[in-house]
Amino acid sequence: MKAPFSPYLDSLVPGLRALTDLLGRSFDYVSVLSTDSVGFKVSISQRSKSVSNANMTTERGTVVRVCRDGRYSEYAFNEIPERIGDLAERILRELERQFALLAKTGTKTYVTPVLADEPLELFVEKETGRLPEQEDMRALVETLTSLSDRGMETIPRALDCLLNTSSTHISKLFLTK
Repeated sequence: MKAPFSPYLDSLVPGLRALTDLLGRSFDYVSVLSTDSVGFKVSISQRSKSVSNANMTTERGTVVRVCRDGRYSEYAFNEIPERIGDLAERILRELERQFALLAKTGTKTYVTPVLADEPLELFVEKETGRLPEQEDMRALVETLTSLSDRGMETIPRALDCLLNTSSTHISKLFLTK
C-alpha cells in the first residue's frame, strides 16, 4: 500500500500559498516547508512498559525562509491562524526587527544570491506494509512483552531484557512562488 500524504498538510496548501504571495511583496525569495510526522515509540522491559505517540522523528510545524538583499532569515511556527494576513504581518514584523537589530549592531552578514526557483512539481507516496497510525498497540505490547520474557528465560543471569521499537510516517510539503 502507498503511505498516504497528510490530510493536515493538504488542508494548509491554500493558506500557505497565500502566505508566500503576501510575503513575496516584501522579499526577493520566499519558501515554506511544513511537516506532519506521526508515529509511536514502545519500550518494554521486565520492569516497565512505555507507549508514546511521539518519538525523535515525530513533529508538526512550518518554517518560512525569506531572502532580501542577499540575506536569508527564517521564521518557524506550529499554529496557522484563521487569518493568513495576521500571520504574514507577524512574520514580517519579527523579521524586520531582526534585520534592524543586525543593522544596529553592525553585524556583518554573508550576502548570498537568491536561490534559483525553477518550476518543479514532485509528489511521491512510498510503499509501506503498515502505517504507524494504524498499528495495534495492544498486540505490539503483548508481542514485545513475550519476547522480553523469552529473553529472560534464555539467559538465566540476565537482570532485564529491554526491547524498543518505533515507527514514523513522515509527510513534508515545500512551496515557493
